[in-house]
Formats: sequence, structure tokens, C-alpha cells
Amino acid sequence: RSHSFCDTTPPRHFPPRRTTSSGNFRQHDLNPGSQEVGVVEKVMGTYGFIAIHERRDRIFFHMSCVERPDDVKPGLEVEFTVDTDSRTGKPIAINIKILPANGIVPME
Repeated sequence: RSHSFCDTTPPRHFPPRRTTSSGNFRQHDLNPGSQEVGVVEKVMGTYGFIAIHERRDRIFFHMSCVERPDDVKPGLEVEFTVDTDSRTGKPIAINIKILPANGIVPME
């Protein structure tokens, strides 16, 4: 059976955020189902990472979870939903939408 990163799974709570001796975060402090905004930090083929605003975290994403995957590149501001990867139990970004460059989100 193939694994789809954008399958919805029941929300699970992640373990509390822990820091290393240097103060860097080792685990995410994100709530499944929460809406977040961030900047695409790195793109590596079919996946990448988003640096999350308001936190010192970054989160994994798969291109299959992006609204317009061909337009994704580092530096773009995006909005996304936090979910749990059913395979690893780690947080992932789903329902990723690229935000307009002017910061104005169109009404739906």
C-alpha cells in the first residue's frame, strides 16, 4: 500500500517541545489541526521544509499537499494546516496555500 502524506488522520498531540544544551528545539510544539503561516525554507524535489512564523520551528511538507506545487520556491509565504504523519507520528504541513506577495488574502 502506498503512503499518501495528505491522508487525514485523527489528530494526535505531539510530545512537549524539548531543547538541547544549545537551546535549539528538537521536537515541535504544534497542535494538529491548527492553522499556521510560514515561509518555504527549502525545497528538495518532492518535499521541503517551512519555517513557521511566531515560533522557532520548521515543519516538513510534501509537494502533494501544496495547492500549486509548480509555484513553490524558497522565500514564499504560505498558510497551512498542521497534521500528523501516520507513518512517523511527526508533524507535517498539509493544505498548503501560497499567500499573495502583497500579504492580502482574497476572500473566499
